[in-house]
Amino acid sequence: MNELNMKLQGKDQFVYDMYTNVRAFKPKLTLFSR
Repeated sequence: MNELNMKLQGKDQFVYDMYTNVRAFKPKLTLFSR
């Protein structure tokens, strides 16, 4: 989760890049919740 947080707070982030990072993180979150 910290990795996602760092990516979202980086400078010069475009909305598409943030959306891609969140979308890529969702499957990881599902795995962690099991």
